[in-house]
Amino acid sequence: MKYFAHVEGRTLEIRVEENRLLVDGVHIEAALSTLPGSDRHQLCLDGRSVSLSGRRGPGGWIIELEGRSFLVRVEDERVRHISQLAAAARPVTTEWDLRAPMPGLIVRVEVEPGEKVRVGAGLVVMEAMKMENELCADVAGWVASVEVEAGQTVNRDEVLLRLEQRSAR
Repeated sequence: MKYFAHVEGRTLEIRVEENRLLVDGVHIEAALSTLPGSDRHQLCLDGRSVSLSGRRGPGGWIIELEGRSFLVRVEDERVRHISQLAAAARPVTTEWDLRAPMPGLIVRVEVEPGEKVRVGAGLVVMEAMKMENELCADVAGWVASVEVEAGQTVNRDEVLLRLEQRSAR
């Protein structure tokens, strides 16, 4: 059987063949045992023993190992294949945040939620250091939300508005 473990942005392919464990094609000697009267487990990997605990978390398992916590999501090859088919049928939406390049005052918001914008379109006019700066779209898309209004002061890196790009796969 083949499994896929997703940990910290990495995906590991795990195969269980008879009494062998292969992780990304490398044979690993592994044994897991529960410590009596505890929620801790003892994991022996290639002769190295470590203590860990695990509990269900949002979207997977939270594994605590050597003072660190990891969110681990595991799926078998059948579930992975179904997920890939479902993802291929869904439109892809990506969001892009327009952030304040410096502290300042919002003079004018030139777009509204739901409005389609092109690359280079003016989105927000901001006053900073006694100069007006027009902030423009770096991407084409739709205005998902406007987070500020005229007359509002903002800090550097504060989200001013969100654009989303939509595409069908």
